[in-house]
Amino acid sequence: IDGNSARGGGVTAASGVALTATDTSTITASSTAASVAGSAGLISGSVAIGVGLSSNLIANDVEAFIRSATVSSSAGGVNIQALETATISATAQAAAVAASVSLGVSLAGGGASADATVLTTTKAFVETSTLTLSTDLVVNARDVSTATAEVTATSSSVGLIAAAASGSVVSAT
Repeated sequence: IDGNSARGGGVTAASGVALTATDTSTITASSTAASVAGSAGLISGSVAIGVGLSSNLIANDVEAFIRSATVSSSAGGVNIQALETATISATAQAAAVAASVSLGVSLAGGGASADATVLTTTKAFVETSTLTLSTDLVVNARDVSTATAEVTATSSSVGLIAAAASGSVVSAT
């Protein structure tokens, strides 16, 4: 209820009128990266790279309204809701292992990325109002968001000129 003023623009109720706007944002993100390299002996090398990234976003705007107001009721009615319940769970992992005993190059890679985006706008409205109810008028808006992303990347390399590479990207919107 807005009423375009600092104090609002009405509501008179003996019973009834319920406005609800809910969000309940949750982000659980996990990113793991590991890198191991080894080398030994005569002319040697080894490189290992591991990368694990995770990017998450929930952008809310959950509204439940009656805008320029004057409501009344006198025994029931209205009930405007807006729900959303966003949840993001993103996981990204990477591993890279390299080994070289001698005379050689050994490379490994890794990678991984995860993204989960929700970008919410959930509304329930009545705009330029005057409601005089005795019962009913239910305006409802839902979203029930969930975004899940999961990634795993692994690399391995052993010696005498060896190479390994891995990569992954995932997105859930």
